[in-house]
Amino acid sequence: QCMGGAMFFRALQKSPETFAARHVLHNCTIGTWPQELPRILQSKGGGVKSFWWYDPDHLRDANVYREFTALMDRNPELCTFVDLQRDREIPAFFDFGRVPEPG
Repeated sequence: QCMGGAMFFRALQKSPETFAARHVLHNCTIGTWPQELPRILQSKGGGVKSFWWYDPDHLRDANVYREFTALMDRNPELCTFVDLQRDREIPAFFDFGRVPEPG
């Protein structure tokens, strides 16, 4: 697993001045959610746009899915979180990528 999102979040927390104000992420995962993220984004006048594509490695019960959803609900000016399979109509071209949801 890549975990590039986790590396990005850890680096952003350690050295926020190194990074731009706005960020775009896709299927970002991290074991421990960066609690300082809202404060960092506010201080930079920025935000994050995060996209999610459900698959066996990126489930909807993941902590990041919950945290991005909560951040967008609390601070929509800081976060836009898009579940690509729920929030947008998917073109037929992407049918190959559909994964049956449990339940």
